[in-house]
Amino acid sequence: MDRATQSFFGAFLLLAFVPLAASAGKNPVGRIPDVAAFNRVRSYCIDMTELSRPEAYDVKGFVQVESKPKGLLTKLPWKLEADCTKESPDAIAKVSFRLHNKMGVVIGTPSDGRLPPMDSYALRAYLQVFDGESQKLLYELEAAPLDNPDPQPSTLPDEEPLTLLRRNATYRAFWTMIDDLKLTSRNHKN
Repeated sequence: MDRATQSFFGAFLLLAFVPLAASAGKNPVGRIPDVAAFNRVRSYCIDMTELSRPEAYDVKGFVQVESKPKGLLTKLPWKLEADCTKESPDAIAKVSFRLHNKMGVVIGTPSDGRLPPMDSYALRAYLQVFDGESQKLLYELEAAPLDNPDPQPSTLPDEEPLTLLRRNATYRAFWTMIDDLKLTSRNHKN
């Protein structure tokens, strides 16, 4: 093997195993008041009754797309129930959205003193998971939107920016919860 090939394989192995080593002592990102109860969940629904009509529409679209094969919600080891009122799921997930005022300083301000235009608000998705019977909080997390979770951005034609931000923030919230669930179930077994 030549030197370049050895360097490539060495870098590849390093990149492949560093995330595994880093996750060994990792803590969950979300808040989990009762880890054992969180790990016992086997079915869930997503309650959208408290969302505005546009927010509910965006979350329904997210669920529709991400519950298809290879979608994000299929990676969650829980069965998704269609209706929270008719079914009796182990857990009820609620998503809400909040706009926060952005505050910050731009480093490297141009010499003329003008700042580049910025949005004055930042959207966050707030995910809460409650026990289906007792309504006890099992998990909560606040998530910022991902830059773009879709490998093909062209599949989201002409969406309003707020719609895209809500979808991406919801994606990150569920993605993080799935990672936290994997982490806690792995730690709970040890």
